[in-house]
Amino acid sequence: MLAGTALAGTVLAVGCTTVLAVRPGAGPAGQAGQAGQAGQPGQAGPPGQAGPPSQARRSRQASTGRWRVPPRQVLQVRSAPYRLPVAVSGEAVSPDGRGLLVSGGLLADQSTSGAVIRVDPRTGRSVIAGHLAMPVHDAASAVLGGRLLVFGGGTYSSSAAVQRPWPASGAVLGTLPAPRSDLLAVTEGATAYLAGGHSSGTYARTVLATTDGRHFRIVARLPLPVRYPGVVAAGAQLWIFGGLTPAGPVSAVQRVDLRTGRAWLAGRLPRPLAAAAAFALDGRIYVAGGLTPGSAARAGGTSRLVTSSAVLRFDQAGPSFAAAGTLPVPVAHAGVAVTRGVAYLVGGLDGSRTVGEVTTFQVIRQPGR
Repeated sequence: MLAGTALAGTVLAVGCTTVLAVRPGAGPAGQAGQAGQAGQPGQAGPPGQAGPPSQARRSRQASTGRWRVPPRQVLQVRSAPYRLPVAVSGEAVSPDGRGLLVSGGLLADQSTSGAVIRVDPRTGRSVIAGHLAMPVHDAASAVLGGRLLVFGGGTYSSSAAVQRPWPASGAVLGTLPAPRSDLLAVTEGATAYLAGGHSSGTYARTVLATTDGRHFRIVARLPLPVRYPGVVAAGAQLWIFGGLTPAGPVSAVQRVDLRTGRAWLAGRLPRPLAAAAAFALDGRIYVAGGLTPGSAARAGGTSRLVTSSAVLRFDQAGPSFAAAGTLPVPVAHAGVAVTRGVAYLVGGLDGSRTVGEVTTFQVIRQPGR
């Protein structure tokens, strides 16, 4: 999001809500599944095949210990009781074991930050943890070998610098193979993977891997190069959700096998989406916020992009999506990080307003019934 090019959108103000994550094969909460489909609660399977146990049978089995109702998983979405010390968007966020490290970003006055702020996610207390050698926004960050590294980003042009912040002033540790901003970094084990991005009208197709910030290797080439995607690493798979192309946001879900380097289009989001946040919690993947076309675009007209408040749960086996919650403040271009079983969505843009809100996500298990 280079300075002066922020995408304006309509504010969709929705209150904070806790919503049950929808289980595959079940209808909306409190409703029976569709008739004629085997394997759903309270329905018989195909002829000659026993259907699920009745409610009475389930109760008898549960009481005798021969059958247990699995716990329900509830995604709890809440506003944190604190804000960032400054409103910021396009920042990079990484956990380092002591807190959330918020690097760079675009401030409300459209200036670019060179600070690294450590936020205690429990109390909201913030301190300056270091400074970048050069201020950047729309960069990516990762903690490798106990060191925070900031990749690319830019101000009015994209940078190839890999920066290591220091308390007084940062240093340039290395360089990317080419300048890149609007990218995302995720870590899996001791490796950081960089995906998406853009520089001077060219969209980055390569997915890069590094263990030290100095040496990079190409892991895969995306079938659809995008900027501002949501990215999650899940085992040996990299999932890339949506993103922005010259034609606008896309609904593509791209999958990268990190073992073989194969990359392919694996599915579709319910709607085109860019600048959303993606994260994994308790073995499930979620996509929150972002920019999506408004109603006029859906009707075939022209429309500005609107900021989404939706939280979607992604089922890798489908692949498919289900509603999982609602953001208290709709945001795009926000940072996200997971630490100690909680995901934190930090800052971002609500329409054209730069925000300092922090939203938390946590999976809560409740007894089945």
